[in-house]
Amino acid sequence: MSRPYSMDIRDVIDELRRYVFHDLAERAIARAGTELRREHATDVQAEALWLRAALTVTDRSPDRNASSAAYPFDPGNSPREEIAHLRAVASAYRLTSPTDGRKLLADAAAGPR
Repeated sequence: MSRPYSMDIRDVIDELRRYVFHDLAERAIARAGTELRREHATDVQAEALWLRAALTVTDRSPDRNASSAAYPFDPGNSPREEIAHLRAVASAYRLTSPTDGRKLLADAAAGPR
């Protein structure tokens, strides 16, 4: 029963990739490695932060001619691994705030570091 939900989540992620800045994953990984809590692995925190930021995007329209932003987070190789991964991401997501997402977007909108 869980597999269809994980597929729905991945479909939403694929759609969100069209709206966010192309270096958002890179910035989320860097931020998770230095600023976020240690309850989860850096890549899990980064994925949660990417999702938080992507879900706050409201004023951008997707560029139909541009490629989707990178999403380098590995959900696992089997449904069992993917569900475990998504549960970890959900737990890490609850540790982020909308402010975290907006800050990451603002940093990305400001341009290269």
